Amino acid sequence: MNDDDKMIEGFFRQMQEKDAQLTIPSPPETIAIRGKNRWRPLAVAASVLLLLFAYLLYRGDEQAEDYVVEIMLTHPPDISTESLADEEATFDTWESPTQSLIEDF
Repeated sequence: MNDDDKMIEGFFRQMQEKDAQLTIPSPPETIAIRGKNRWRPLAVAASVLLLLFAYLLYRGDEQAEDYVVEIMLTHPPDISTESLADEEATFDTWESPTQSLIEDF
């Protein structure tokens, strides 16, 4: 071994000796639960059970009846259904609604 290896080995041996002298406290045996947190898991479980019970109780009501929707299409007699387009107009005689803007300027 060369001097660098001995120096590194000595450094780590000193670190191990220091670590061996440390006292590590043991973890607490139980963790105390305070006030509101004690009842929270119980409340969540009760809520889930209540929702499950309500779902199972009312699940059958959704399939009770089929509904029929009837739509009647009628128009009042005072409204005309005639075409608003000029029947004599063809594509040959069609003029753009903005054509006057081009011709005026």
